Amino acid sequence: MEELFARVPLPDLLRAIDFDKLKPGISLPDDRADAVSAPFPEVEGMPRRFGTKIFGMQQGRAIVPHGHQNMASMHLVLAGEFHLRHFERVEDQSEHLVLRPSIDRVSKPGDLSSISDQRDNVHWLVATRGPAYTFDLIVVGLEPDRGFDWKMDHVDIGGAERLNGGLLRARRIDFDEAIRRYGKS
Repeated sequence: MEELFARVPLPDLLRAIDFDKLKPGISLPDDRADAVSAPFPEVEGMPRRFGTKIFGMQQGRAIVPHGHQNMASMHLVLAGEFHLRHFERVEDQSEHLVLRPSIDRVSKPGDLSSISDQRDNVHWLVATRGPAYTFDLIVVGLEPDRGFDWKMDHVDIGGAERLNGGLLRARRIDFDEAIRRYGKS
């Protein structure tokens, strides 16, 4: 997904998804990100087994730290700027995830990142200049025999226990706690 979208000029993508029309429908709440579906035109040769959304947030708001199961997604910065962090999911424990930090950078319009069960599974985006928006392309149900289309695991990265080798042992938290701790900085 990253290779494909890296070849698409940002102004062309903004027109294709009608960003200017969709942007007013994103509420920009005070404590989190908001999202709207973003209809994506047919592309010859590209399968239609994906969903697309635009996420938006005020400066200082976040897409809170979380990982996914049975899902892959690509995130393209449309406007604003983000502090982007990704983590490799090393081990699942009943109350924790053991993570290895993998990406820590500033992302600007046109920058891409992606997550999957195989790579950079946990991510966290904080709008450092906003309002800030991402275009997300999401594929779920990658392994139908798992019995679910997708799941999310919110984690307390800030309160994580530091382990040897740069690993973090982050407590699993529910969505409401993730919003309280990380939705607004």
